[in-house]
Amino acid sequence: FTAQVMDKSGIINKDTVTANCSITITSAKALALQCVSKTTGEVGVHYQSSLVATGGVPPYMFSIIGNLPAGLNLNPTTGEISGTPTTAGTFDFKAKVVDSSGNSVTGVVIISCSITIKAALTLICPTSTGQVGVPYSSALVASGGFPPYTFSIVSGSLPPGDRKST
Repeated sequence: FTAQVMDKSGIINKDTVTANCSITITSAKALALQCVSKTTGEVGVHYQSSLVATGGVPPYMFSIIGNLPAGLNLNPTTGEISGTPTTAGTFDFKAKVVDSSGNSVTGVVIISCSITIKAALTLICPTSTGQVGVPYSSALVASGGFPPYTFSIVSGSLPPGDRKST
């Protein structure tokens, strides 16, 4: 298109300038949504991850269809899911993002997501009794958290004797 500007004098040939202009319209990238990158958490341990939207017309509005693990909350403007989970299990939910285009077909994406919350890490000590001169064997028992586990003695010591491991 051709644009024209004329100054206050209003003399058409002397105080008028024209320019050839153009505007290129490109098609927008389709709106997309990714689930949280951190798909596991632990009861009693702070969790933080985010839903990620791309394309469409920002800003975005995020929501959850179904339930997040107890203790976790969604920030609807950033997509961040955070908090301290209180219940173990696998939680399936749908995440939804709406862009600001107002288009109910191309401006909305819903995907299925899942977060697994492990039980809190616990350690059970052996409760058996040993006898001098008699072989003894027992094991610490760990559960919850994220195996594999690494055991160690951090204070005190084991009773004297042969500590061969089989």
